[in-house]
This record gives sequence, C-alpha cells and structure tokens, in this order.
Amino acid sequence: MNQGEDPRWPYLSPSFVAWDWVPEPRAGLRRLLLPATAAHARPLARTNAVLDVLEGLDAAMRAMEDDALLLITEAYRRGASWAQIAGRLGRSKQTVHQRYQNRVGAAQTEKLLLADLAHAHGKARRIYEHGGSPDDRARATAFLRRHPRPRQSRRPGAGGSQ
Repeated sequence: MNQGEDPRWPYLSPSFVAWDWVPEPRAGLRRLLLPATAAHARPLARTNAVLDVLEGLDAAMRAMEDDALLLITEAYRRGASWAQIAGRLGRSKQTVHQRYQNRVGAAQTEKLLLADLAHAHGKARRIYEHGGSPDDRARATAFLRRHPRPRQSRRPGAGGSQ
C-alpha cells in the first residue's frame, strides 16, 4: 500500500487539518511550522507543504541545538556539574559530557554567543530609536545600558571579522 493511501498518513501529515492535535510541546512546534494553507492544498502542493515543514523543522532543530549549547555553556560556567546538566536533560552524564565538553569553551561557541548579542543589540537599538511598546522600550533601554555596544571576543579568531 502506498503511504498516500494509508489511512494513518493524513493524520501524520501536515496536510491534515488536525496535524497539531498532539501533546505539547510538539503541538506548539507544529503550529509554528505549519503553512496556513497546507490542509486545503492540492496533493502536489501538500507534498511541497510537507517538504516546507520538514525544512522548517530542520532549521528549528539547529536553532534549538544552538540554544542548548549556549544554555549548557552558561550552566557549566556558573558551576553546574556535568551530572547536574545531564540530569536536567534526562541523559547520562557520559553522553552529555562527550557531546558538549569540547564545545563549551570552543571559539565557535563564543562566536555564536557574540552573534546573538550583536543581533539583540541591533534590535534593542531599533526599538530605542524608532519606538515600540512601553515594555519593549524599557527592556531596550535596560539592555543598552548594560551592553552599550557588542563586545568583541577576547579570544583570537572567536569573534569579529576575520
């Protein structure tokens, strides 16, 4: 039987109207990734919608991996042990240590952190200069006071232009 004929596949596919009726946090992620017209599209367009969602999911997974790396780095720098970090991730200490130990202090991790800081600085500057909600302006002002301009890496090759 072709998967397109399998009665389970419409439910498992973004082309099904209730595709996001799964437990959280997967439902929220599916709602973010789902093109609004996917459930009402023609079969070929549905295939493209599935591929679009797959592409978006890959980008989201890479972004979550970057965030996990930055959070693990922050926890480790603040004194959390590998066992504590692994416990919060629901993984073994050995697995987490092997995956992240060389990345926590790596130049690439610092470069990622500095790129995020530069992006946040630009956004805060735009909100400060061009307006926004009172809460956003207060956050932007506080951020710019704490970070007057993005810092460059203290490590050669870790930040800035090369």
